[in-house]
Amino acid sequence: MFEKLLPYEAAYLVLDSYIQYHHQFKRITKRAKFRFELRDWYGIQNDTKERLTLYREAVGEATEKVAAFLGEKRTDRQTWREIKEMYLEEIFNFNTRNIAETFFNSVFRHAHRGLSADEDLMFVQATGSYREFRSALPIYHTFFLTNPVEHTLHQIFPGIPSSAL
Repeated sequence: MFEKLLPYEAAYLVLDSYIQYHHQFKRITKRAKFRFELRDWYGIQNDTKERLTLYREAVGEATEKVAAFLGEKRTDRQTWREIKEMYLEEIFNFNTRNIAETFFNSVFRHAHRGLSADEDLMFVQATGSYREFRSALPIYHTFFLTNPVEHTLHQIFPGIPSSAL
């Protein structure tokens, strides 16, 4: 492997762990609807426990992978600065960028116990906002009031007979 690619590969180890974590979290969350509909109360409780431990386990596994991969460079500031840059480049267009940043920070802090927040090596200032998501589908419809008003009402409530309006 090229030495210069070390930060890129390490960033992808963290990113891969984040993507797996996020997938599992969403899977458990989506399963809640079905558990509720089936009145599977024990399943709901088990899912709650699983969600609570999932993050800690994912961070622990990611930390072990990255530390083993980096070897002697695992405490090198410049290496971690480059890992952060590579990671940000990859998550820049994520809708869950703030969560991905937090995951990175958790891995970094787990690997560097006792170190205070370091703006050069961690995401201290969020690079995105929760309001940045732009849906491809409109979340509203525009109706223009026309005469007769019944025409507009038929647009809003299709299938309702004219006699009901």
